Amino acid sequence: MQSVLTKKNYPVLDFARLFCAFLVVVLHAFEVPSAGSVWEFLCACFFEQAVPFFFVVSGFFFARKMEACAYRLREVWLYVRGRLLLYAAWTVLWMPYLLHIYLNKYPDASAAYLAALLIRRIVLAGSGVYWYVLVMAEAAAVIGILMRLRLEKLLYALALAGLALRYCYDLQLQLPLVTQINGLFYYVFSWSNNVVMSGLPFMTVGVFFARRLHKTAVPGGVLIAGYAVSSALHVLLYFSFGAAHGNLSCSLLFPVQTVCLFWFGLQTPVGVKPQTALAAREISAVVYFMHTVFIYGVFDAFLGVDSSVTLKVFGSIALSVGTYALVRVLRLRPLCWLFGMKYTKRIPKAKETTA
Repeated sequence: MQSVLTKKNYPVLDFARLFCAFLVVVLHAFEVPSAGSVWEFLCACFFEQAVPFFFVVSGFFFARKMEACAYRLREVWLYVRGRLLLYAAWTVLWMPYLLHIYLNKYPDASAAYLAALLIRRIVLAGSGVYWYVLVMAEAAAVIGILMRLRLEKLLYALALAGLALRYCYDLQLQLPLVTQINGLFYYVFSWSNNVVMSGLPFMTVGVFFARRLHKTAVPGGVLIAGYAVSSALHVLLYFSFGAAHGNLSCSLLFPVQTVCLFWFGLQTPVGVKPQTALAAREISAVVYFMHTVFIYGVFDAFLGVDSSVTLKVFGSIALSVGTYALVRVLRLRPLCWLFGMKYTKRIPKAKETTA
């Protein structure tokens, strides 16, 4: 069996990215709760695995790239800088919407207060769905430095501590000291989707797979069973208690879904052309980057926030796929970079010559 570290294509991972991108779209389209709907079901039972899965995949490929250069700090910096530039570009593009939100939410606030809110949002919490890129850059910086210093065990300890802090935060535990720690994280980041609680723990899982588990083959049936059982428990709790079954089951079960899905995709070969897998990977990126533009800027703006969730989900995905097709046809380097797509130069047609 080919080592996962020597493989160049992971088609199952690429299609799993599409699935997770779909789950993210569902969450952002589901603005107005509709008890008992299929969308509530998907959000309650499956959504939480999506972004952690992206982090695990990013951590795995980051480790693969850095292992080749022994985590040389210059290479780590180039990786981090690339993600920070991408985040900055999307933040600038998202800024009009962000300003609109804050000006409407705080109409009487001073310019200094609004500026402080924006700085906190952009620098610490993250702007729009692009917070993922910021947190990925921050986590990569921490991982790169610790691995360069050969502090791998410390990295794992910090990752476990971050995951424990996430549990305490999401479960809203009212315990001495825990309440104060949760309050501090809320004051700084405003949510658990930050480098300490999300980026570092789950990217470190990817690093762990790259360094420790690439030689460990687990039968696909076992991984499918693990994913199915954790999902079934979600479903059982959902139908027993409704959407309020909640934070406890999500916190305890979604990491199992995430790891099983990633591990299965990592080691499962399928007969798919590399171009097809690449298209799935790129479409998932475009869907992630663009879906809120279409949900908030098209459907909510013209049809209202209470418009059909089904229309928002499949409409935003269709428009995102159209965007992907357009970028692929135009082949403009800046657009390919912005959407994380592979840039290929146009090959000019040879001129016909006459004898």
